[in-house]
Amino acid sequence: MKEFTYAEAQQNISAIFEMANHLGKAFIKKDEGTKFVVMPDKKSPFNIEGIQTDITTEEMLSLYLYEKVGNVEVSRRKPTHKNQQHRTRTNAQPPR
Repeated sequence: MKEFTYAEAQQNISAIFEMANHLGKAFIKKDEGTKFVVMPDKKSPFNIEGIQTDITTEEMLSLYLYEKVGNVEVSRRKPTHKNQQHRTRTNAQPPR
């Protein structure tokens, strides 16, 4: 790890941020010897890559609603509002 002096840090803060982002951390040392660590903030746990699957959006919604609400089926009726799904209670089983 490269260690920057306080004077270098004042002049090259963007380089320190880039190094910390790339390597995980960077160090800044003050003249009296105190060291500081610059580290990027942790990434969100929701920032994950997607997966490839053969399941359709309708099947995914049915599974979600079955787990969340119970026996619910997503109907194929045209929604009355943009991006709105109609849900009806039935004795439907989740898709397999």
